Amino acid sequence: MCYAAGSYTADPNCGPRVAIELTQYNLRECPMTDSSEAEGRPSGGPETLSRGAAAQAALEQAAAAAVARFRRASEEQLQVARAELTALLTGENGETVRGIVEKIARGELLEVQWEVEEVLEEAAPASGAPEPEPEPEPEPEPEPEAEAEAERPLTAADLMPVYEDPRGLVLYKTKEGDRWFATQVDPRTGQPQTFELRSHEVSQLRMQLQGSPYWRVDPATTM
Repeated sequence: MCYAAGSYTADPNCGPRVAIELTQYNLRECPMTDSSEAEGRPSGGPETLSRGAAAQAALEQAAAAAVARFRRASEEQLQVARAELTALLTGENGETVRGIVEKIARGELLEVQWEVEEVLEEAAPASGAPEPEPEPEPEPEPEPEAEAEAERPLTAADLMPVYEDPRGLVLYKTKEGDRWFATQVDPRTGQPQTFELRSHEVSQLRMQLQGSPYWRVDPATTM
């Protein structure tokens, strides 16, 4: 580069990104600013953008070809189509391919849509381990007094006569709880015998003895 007072002559060997600013008192070199950077535009040129568009087009083409393999495919061909689509969905651009495939499948026959949706579900990324089911709460242990009360044998003081037929049938109900007992003369021995009644036997007896004058309490209050 050749300098003169207040002017300069550019050396043709200098690069385009360097300008020389001259003043009467000093000389300094200033890097030139690229116009695209100054305007805030991406520095990538048309070549970079075209590569991205080509990659997107290639993915769309591959996805369309994979979906097309499901049309009127035999069982063997379906296996190949599923494998090919799974490979695309689990590859490097799987999420992008998934969106493309979902869009393409909407325009296909229902049979093709079902097959493609099945592959989409199988190839979906895991959403994490399922939450463990909560453990059931342990049942409270019975209080010692209540447990002892349940195991204690019943006595006549625990029973209340509710029906008494002079021909030999007496029904009792526990004062606490809802247990029923019947006392009846054993025809073989002639001795009274007491036994506990099951719930369905109680219901049958209440129906059979409805309206009997031998109830000592109102049957409706013994429910």
